[in-house]
Formats: sequence, C-alpha cells, structure tokens
Amino acid sequence: QPIVRDSYKDPAYTYETNVMGTVNILECIRLAQVPVRSVVNITTDKVYQNREWVWGYREDEPLDGYDPYSNSKSCSELVTEFWRRWHISLSSFFRDAEVAVSTARAGNVIGGGDFANDRIIPDCVRAAQAGKEIAVRNPHSTRPYQHVLEPLFAYLMIGKRQYEDK
Repeated sequence: QPIVRDSYKDPAYTYETNVMGTVNILECIRLAQVPVRSVVNITTDKVYQNREWVWGYREDEPLDGYDPYSNSKSCSELVTEFWRRWHISLSSFFRDAEVAVSTARAGNVIGGGDFANDRIIPDCVRAAQAGKEIAVRNPHSTRPYQHVLEPLFAYLMIGKRQYEDK
C-alpha cells in the first residue's frame, strides 16, 4: 500500500498489505519446490525514524515510522531481516535452503505510469487539465526526485549479484 494519506484512512489494510504481504511472499519462497536463490524486498526510504534532519538517513539509523505507511514498511524490513537470519540458520541443515536476501529502499520515485492520488506530477497534470491551481501539500519540503528506471536498475543489479554470489 504505497500512499501515506491512504494509510491513515485504512491502517489495517496498510499493515495487512505491507507486513503480511511480506510474510506471505517469504513463506511462498521458503516452501517453493524449486529453490529460490535471490530475494530483494523493496520498501521505502521512509522506514527510518523521522528526525527532520536536512541530510539523508544512513543504513544504521533506527527503523520506525510515525504513520501506518512508514511503520508498516519498517515492519516489512524487520520481517525480512528475521526471515533472512532464520533461513540462513536453516541452510546449515538443508543444503538447498541457501538464499541471498536483502532489502532496498528508494523514495520520491516518479514515472512509469503511476497515476495514484498524492503523486506530485499526476496531481499537477490533473490540476492543469481541470484548470485549477496546483496544490502544494508541503511547501517547505525539499524532495529529491528520481525516475523509476534508476532504482529499478539498482534493484535488478542487487538481485543479479546476489544470485551470482550470495
């Protein structure tokens, strides 16, 4: 569930989708008849405890999230980390259980046909088409946007490298 404001409207659905969706996918991988060798769980850069810093967060920053969207994505990261550690411990007993697992994060991604509400470019296009003013929800926020192909390339590279060398 990728929309912050929607997470407030239906937090249970947000957790069900983002947390239990992760659990279900990882369980499918665990129980697969054909061994899976590489798993990349893609969450968001909003998984970190929001300290309103002007610089970017680092990998060792605490996970948290003040809204259901961010918090559920943090939970997805924690589920993945548990599963990775547990699965690695299983691999010492079951040779075919070896799988490389990681998480990757990006934020403020644009492009690729995402026309959901609360997306800056689609919202601007819809306002222009309707002849309305463009509403800026957080005028004091500075956001570095990236085209969807940039993080997608990184995700594919991570999966490929993990597949080749755990």
